[in-house]
Amino acid sequence: MSRVVNSLKELNMVRYVMFAACAAALCATSSVASTISGDFSGTISDPRGTHTTPIRIEGQNTDTLYWGTPNSTAKKVNKSDSSVLSVHGQSFDHKVSESGEILLGSISWVNHSNWFAGRRWSSVLSLDLDFDTIGGGESRSVQVGFNTYNSIDGSVDTSKNERTGNSPDEISGFYIDTSNLNLPIALDGGIKVMDIFFRLDDAGTPGTQTGFLHNGQASGSTYDQSTGLWVNREGGSSTIGVYASVAAVPLPAGLWLMLSGFGSFLLARRFKQKTA
Repeated sequence: MSRVVNSLKELNMVRYVMFAACAAALCATSSVASTISGDFSGTISDPRGTHTTPIRIEGQNTDTLYWGTPNSTAKKVNKSDSSVLSVHGQSFDHKVSESGEILLGSISWVNHSNWFAGRRWSSVLSLDLDFDTIGGGESRSVQVGFNTYNSIDGSVDTSKNERTGNSPDEISGFYIDTSNLNLPIALDGGIKVMDIFFRLDDAGTPGTQTGFLHNGQASGSTYDQSTGLWVNREGGSSTIGVYASVAAVPLPAGLWLMLSGFGSFLLARRFKQKTA
């Protein structure tokens, strides 16, 4: 009798293992939730170009750059009346269960009027992306080249943002260079960073009503991903998000089925031997 009871117990065990194998196989067809975490930071280099004078600039090689012309003889920027570009460093921590996109950090710009219309200068944002992994981490540096252009401005007072005139200003050529990222970046949990990109997340304040049309569209805070053109009206502000496009790799269902099936076969064989 005890032998029969033990055999029935083992038969139930076989059924349980087979049921668990099927459940595991079904779960394996979907991605497993993993965490992608790390840190985002950046600095802005010295502006370059023959048209920077007499624009005053402060904050080179930091995460915040100020520029403007408070008056014709000022040697320093009046930060309360200047334009400002800022990289907002932060830590990120996101649960990822399927392919999609996650926010790594952001860049904001407040645009004020400037003396000396038509001035241009270029600079570079250096963004540092540090992804956490069990083995230590994956670090990448992204170079973002851009240039600023102050369009025709009828004012000679930076502290004023006119309600007339054509001066939206713009940062153009805001392109991200991913050539040194060695994409895709493989992280823990089967996650891969496939791409890094920008998107306008917050138009902030709309700026003054200049009535200016840019490329046939009403002026305001805009960002064109296809051209890299970022535009703010005078007195306007906006924020661009820096995103990672991620792929969550599903567990191989075939491997689960093979292992569970092999285990079920061994248990069934043992049951058959004991009942013989």
